[in-house]
Amino acid sequence: MPIQAALFFDNDYEYCADFSPWAPIITPFHIGGYQRPEGTAFPIKLWAEMADFRSKLGPEGKLVFDQLRFLSRAFPPEGQGDSYDETAGITFPQVEVILHALDNKAQIHGAENVAAIFDFDRTLSLFEGLIGGKHESIPENSGIQGYLNLLNEACPIAADGVPVLTTPMGLIDYLFGGPRRVAWLHTLFQEIQTRGHPLIILTNNSTALRNAQLFKDFFPGQQDYISVICGSPYRGHKPSALHANPAFTHLFSRNLPAGDRYIIRFSRDAEHAPLFHAEFIQPSQHQDGVLDVNQLFPLPASGPVGTARRRATRRRNRKHRKN
Repeated sequence: MPIQAALFFDNDYEYCADFSPWAPIITPFHIGGYQRPEGTAFPIKLWAEMADFRSKLGPEGKLVFDQLRFLSRAFPPEGQGDSYDETAGITFPQVEVILHALDNKAQIHGAENVAAIFDFDRTLSLFEGLIGGKHESIPENSGIQGYLNLLNEACPIAADGVPVLTTPMGLIDYLFGGPRRVAWLHTLFQEIQTRGHPLIILTNNSTALRNAQLFKDFFPGQQDYISVICGSPYRGHKPSALHANPAFTHLFSRNLPAGDRYIIRFSRDAEHAPLFHAEFIQPSQHQDGVLDVNQLFPLPASGPVGTARRRATRRRNRKHRKN
């Protein structure tokens, strides 16, 4: 059966708002901690301001950090640092909420018919864009190795005369914020794959036009399961990019009844598990401000009851796949 529903996760509020007319068929989740004021630039961190970020990296990631600091003299923004955004990116407490929302949809449509769609920059990664100069010089679909070759052509020379080369795992460690975050992002994708949901990266990063394999290679062992769609040819309008893909076109052609336009927004209170709310952009009837999203996606009970429900859901999904 074709895909019947999807959940879309993005750190950028405006991209989520673009999908709100198709909720709940395509439900947009805003995972960022704030809404960037219109017309403002993405955060640029000076290298001196990224010491705390460097401390979270593993040995290979630290080498990448130091190499990119060296290369920043050659690649813009010259001498400043990368477009690191410490407020962005999916957080660990949000993982269970994401999986539960997918389970909720799967009970209606079947897991294989519910797609999990993720933005890349500052949603999966913690950076806006990819440092590295002229990406058009990378051989087409050369994956992570083609990208590493671009970086390593200008690599610094260590005291012993040996080039300091960026490794695949070092680059992944750097872009995604350290070994711990890399590990649970891998677990998230593995859980999505195990449950049978189609997994899509939907990005406006133009590198995906020439080297979609790169975005798959950031998740070793899961490359064959991930699809990459680029919104760059559609002026960054992600619904248009999704509509052009044959697997999703029918979702946009359905005659949806008049209803609420809303975005699911995660809170990012570091001291508590993330709450999320439905922000109504255009309610079908009067709503008093922001409503608890439990009205749309009831959360499972905590403890053994919730665990039993999740296990039952997984059994139903496995049975559905066998049939």
